[in-house]
Order: sequence, then structure tokens, then C-alpha cells
Amino acid sequence: MRALALQIVMELRLLFRLRWPLLLPPVAGAWMIVQTYSNGLPASMDVNLYAADAHNMLMIFTPIIPILFGVLLMRRDTLNASYEWSLALPVSNRVFITSKWIAGFLYSSMFTLCIQAAYLFSAWKHELAWQSAMSQLMFYTTIYETTFALSVALGMVLGALMPMRFSLAIAFCGWVFGTIFVPMFLVDTYYWYPANVFSLSPLMNMSNNTVNETWTFQLKAQEYGLQIVINAAFTLFMLAASGALLARSRPVMRPKIPNLIMWTALLTALASLVPYAGFWGDRYDRINAVKAAAPPSEQAQPQEPFMFRIDRLALEVSRSQDDILDMKATINLPVQDGALIPAAPGITKVKEHEEGRVSFLLYPRLIVQSFTVDGRSIPFKQERDLLSFDRSLLGPGDGVHTLVITYSGSLNEWESEYSTQYYRAFVDGAQVYLPSHIGWFPIPGGDSLLYSNYRFALNRTDTLKYMQADIDVRLTGFPGDLYASISPAPDDRPNSRHWSQSSASGVTIFGGRFENVSISGEPISIVTTPGNVKESKLFLERLHEQRLFYERWLGKPLSRLKQIVYFPMDDTIRPSYGTNILIEDNMMFISEMQHNNLDDYRLQQVMNYMLFGDTVNTTMPVDEWDDQNKKMAETYSIVQEIRRAIAPYVWLKETNPDAVNQDPHSMSPLSKPLMDMIDHAYTEGKQELVRRVLLHFLNEGLYINDLYSARFQPIQFNDNVTRFTFPLITWNQWLKVWNEEKGR
Repeated sequence: MRALALQIVMELRLLFRLRWPLLLPPVAGAWMIVQTYSNGLPASMDVNLYAADAHNMLMIFTPIIPILFGVLLMRRDTLNASYEWSLALPVSNRVFITSKWIAGFLYSSMFTLCIQAAYLFSAWKHELAWQSAMSQLMFYTTIYETTFALSVALGMVLGALMPMRFSLAIAFCGWVFGTIFVPMFLVDTYYWYPANVFSLSPLMNMSNNTVNETWTFQLKAQEYGLQIVINAAFTLFMLAASGALLARSRPVMRPKIPNLIMWTALLTALASLVPYAGFWGDRYDRINAVKAAAPPSEQAQPQEPFMFRIDRLALEVSRSQDDILDMKATINLPVQDGALIPAAPGITKVKEHEEGRVSFLLYPRLIVQSFTVDGRSIPFKQERDLLSFDRSLLGPGDGVHTLVITYSGSLNEWESEYSTQYYRAFVDGAQVYLPSHIGWFPIPGGDSLLYSNYRFALNRTDTLKYMQADIDVRLTGFPGDLYASISPAPDDRPNSRHWSQSSASGVTIFGGRFENVSISGEPISIVTTPGNVKESKLFLERLHEQRLFYERWLGKPLSRLKQIVYFPMDDTIRPSYGTNILIEDNMMFISEMQHNNLDDYRLQQVMNYMLFGDTVNTTMPVDEWDDQNKKMAETYSIVQEIRRAIAPYVWLKETNPDAVNQDPHSMSPLSKPLMDMIDHAYTEGKQELVRRVLLHFLNEGLYINDLYSARFQPIQFNDNVTRFTFPLITWNQWLKVWNEEKGR
């Protein structure tokens, strides 16, 4: 052991004589500082989001240094003819190889030290909770150190195989292969996701838009754990191979032993791939089972004709220690003359998948154990995502039947969509995401939950478009905090969760190590990650200020929204909807990115929803102005001009006049005269006139339906369908109301 320690010290001294590499770790730390230190509003204030981006970039470039050090360590002296005297040192080959690897690893660890010290400094500056900082520190340190350990061993075996003039070039090619070719081409382009185990840059496929500090690392823990074991096994193999190659130049007493150790290490390394292959085999089995239930997009039909009404849905969900879900759904199903009642408007008769059968949609990996109607056990059929029974069992006449369905299964639904990797749903310990549209509970009618496009099974988000029912949900056995898109029941408890709401359109449940941010007096709270607490509080303060202003004006509470969910969602919610914002009942989901955060634009969207019922920004043109049409005053809708006058123009006019910018995004020639009328009224002290006019149109309805950002999107948009649907409010109508209110 003493000989090993002395040899490590000597190797480190020789490495530290190379002055220029000593500059690189501080440069890496400086890059982390530049990326994370001074970020803030109007961009995201989440230091972990910027740190993820910096780590991603650093993991591409830093492995080249330990690889080159590994070559240098072997070729500088041990296998250099000028240092043949070192072969006579009373040190074994095992000590030579081990000391060189440890010296190279420790030197490379200076990168980790400088990078993480810079991150901690930025985290302290941004007042990040230490638990959050420590979890980030541990994860990224593990990734850096295992990569550096493997990289040094790779360089050493290349140095032992061939002279430096060749090994340096091969080492450079190995770095390009491991950090660029594998993640960018094999994984992103050819979708060979298991090949990521051969990547020296495992973070490249995890962009800052997908890194959710609460979910991402826990969900990837098993995959990364297996990769770390494989890295360790192949590191040992390459060190053993280096020792066997060194034995050719520096003979040992038992010449067969080094080769035996090398081949044993190789078999061990190959054996370490077996659990990883099994892990991906299980993943692809789950993917194939889901894809088999997804019809091609050209065969998919509209959901509306199949949808039928239910009055009530009660769910009881129990989670076991191995994340198996045992569920019971109790459904109140009304019928008229023995027939189902259509849920969608304009539909007179519910379309059936199979003549004479009632069909529910249920996620295909959930297995039904029993089905009863009015207490009687009945035969049922479950195939693909359809669960059906004979309609004649409902009998003739009117009434409400009680259906009870028990079913179970595990949900850890990793999916891919071209170069995007995400989770469709999951229950993994305290990490929970059960979106309503995937059918984790029986959905009354519909064509399908999924559709296939190329080689991928994609979500249909319009499965709940016309569902309106009283929903009651009870969950037991779930550790950690849980949140739902419906309201908590009076008897809701931490160990026995209970939510209940009338006339709900489904229920989404999620959980994890989130922070529930609130401020005094503001009924809306924000569920977010620890890195977003400060930004969320600032947002709620600005939101509360505007809420008070508009509630005093309108004389009623703005109660459409109760909770905002804000964190990076590219690996969960966003691939399902293709939008950065989603609303389910009284909950709004906002997908965080560096420049898609809780800024003034997002504040206006939230206020628009509270005031108008939609999130269409007031700078978005929804109607088209035609200069050639002389009758535009009679046909053009000034709905956006009026909405912009309400929020935020009037609020700024009365609370912060210096910040008023009349109309930088003029949508029509009518914008300026409308704003001039409002400005002139304020100049004359007639703000009550402005308020009465705007309130008149607000009470009549200013809702705009945006097909592209709707929660329930069809598979394909019809080219003949207009994107926006809005009320027609002409300039003449505006003048009429203005004059009427002015004459009071």
C-alpha cells in the first residue's frame, strides 16, 4: 500500500508539471459561473435549469482531457524506450497500472471540483434550498466521476496498444465517437436508445427543457445505475487489458495470470450488459404492447360519435410497495329506453365499436379483474384499449345503472417520439404522473386513446372532450405529496388522499418533491420545483395586485383558477399537447424553459384566463383586416382591441401611467382610434365611462377559442377549419355602446 501511495504521488507530480492543463478546470468552473450566476427576470430564475444546460455542454468537452491523460500516462515513461530504467523499479505491474489510473482520475476530478464549486456559489447567490443543491450536486458529481474513470482507462488501454503518434489520434476519434456520434446519431437520429450506454456524454439527450429536478433524476435512476455498473466493469476490463499489454514489455513471474485476469474482466464486463439489455427489453415490451393498441392515424375516427354520458365516477386507488396499482371504478351510467345517452352535441345515437356492446376506453396495460352491473357479475371483453360488455345487460327503459370495475397494473410508461424521450405516465415511489387523457380510469366511449404514426404510438388528447361528471377519487399507499386537477374533499388527509368535484372533465394526479408556493391573501398557489420558489413568489405578488384591481372593478371574485403548476415538462406533459400551457378544470400547467417562464407575457395569459376564459394573448391577431374592403367597420371584430384595453391597458393606465404603451402591436387601423377614445376619457376624468363600456362587452363575453392551443386537440387539423373562433364585435357596436354609456 505504501508503494502504491508513493507511486501515485510521483505520477501526480509528473502530471502537475504540465502547466497548461491546470488552466482547464478553472475555465470549466468559469463557464458554469457565466451560465448560472446573473440569470433572472424576465428570463427564468431557476439556477438548476441553467446549470443543466452548462453541465450538458461541459460533459461534451471534458472527457477528452482524461482520455489524453490516459494515453500520456502509459506512453510518457512506462512504455517509452527512454525510460527503460523504470522497468527495474521494485514495483509490480499492478501498482504501475493502478497508480497511473488513480493519478489520472484525481487530476480529472479537478474539473468536477471547480464545476461544482461554481454551481454551489451560484446556488447560494440565488438562495436555492440546500436540499435541492445537494441533490443536484450528488447526481452530476456521480456522472462526471464515472465518465472520467472510464475515460482515463480508455486512454490507458489505447496508449498500451500502440505508439503515441497513433494512440493520440485514435483517442481523439474515440472521444468524438463517445460524445457526439453515439448521442447525436445512434440515439437521436436512428433511435437506438440503448446505445446511450456507450456514450461519454450521457447528459446530451437530457436537455435543459426536460430536466425536472423533482422527477427526471429519480425516473432515470435505474437506467443510470445500470450504466454506472457497466462503466465500472469496462473500466476494470480496460485496466486489466492495460496490465496484460504491459506484461509483454515488463514480464511477470506468472505470464498467464495477466491474460487470465483480462479475459475474466472482459467476461464480467459483458455480463454487466445483461441486466441493461433486460431493462431495455422490458421497456420495448411495454412500448410494443401499447403500440399494438394504437390504430394508424389514417384509420383513427373522431371521438365524438362514440362518447356517451355518465353521471358519476368514483375511483379508489391503492399502491403497493412495488408500485402495482389496484383500482376500483364505480360508474353511474344513465340510459334512455335502454340506450346510451350521447355526450357530444349534435349526436343522436352513440356509435358502437361492435354491434350491441357498450365500450369504455382503458389504458391497454391495465388488466381488468372483474366487472359488475347493478351488483351482478357480468362477462366482459378487453382488447387493445377497449373494455366492453353486452348492452342488453342494461335492460329496457330509463334509469341509472351502477357499474363497478376492478383492475390493476403498473405504470412506468417511457416513450419516444422521434428524437424526444418522455414519460406518458408513471408511478415510481413518490414520483407520480397520471394524466387524465391516457385512460388510467375507464373513459366513457371514444374511438381510441392512441394512434400510431410511423413507428411511434402517440396520445390522443381529445378523449375527454365532452366528459362532464361528478368525480370522486381516493388514493392510499402513496408516499409524498400529491396534487390533483380537481378540488380536495373536506376529509382529505396526507395518508389518505381524497378529491371530489362536480361536473369535472376527468382528473390528472401528480406528485413528487414539489414546493407549494403561496402568499398571504392570494387564493392561487403555485406547485413548482425548489429552484423556482423565488420566481413563483414574485409572480404571485404581481398576480395578486392585478387580481385585487379587477375584482374591485368587476365586483365579483375571479375564481376560474385555483392552482398553477410550473416546471420543465418536455419529458411528460408537453409532448402530449405540443403547447407550453395547458388547463385542466381549475389547474393551469405551464411548461418552464429558460425564456418561457413566469414573466409579464405569462402573467397576461393568466389574467386573460381569469377574465375571459382563454389564454390567447391580446397581441395575437384573430381576425384579418382587409384594406380593400370598404365595409370592414361592419365585418371586422375588434374583440382583441377591447380585450387589450381591459387587460392590461386600463390597469396600467390607472396604476402605472408611465408604463403605458398605447398599441405597439396594432392589429387593425381601428386600434388607435379606440385607444384614443379611452385616453381622452381618462384625460377628462371620465374613467368610470371607460369602465362601464368595457364591462358591458366583458359581460357579453370575450372568449376566443384557439384550436391549436386547446386541451382537446384532434389528431389532424382540417385545413378548412378556422383556427380562432370569437364573438363578432364591430366598430359600430363599440360606438353605439360608448354613446349610450356617455349619455347616462
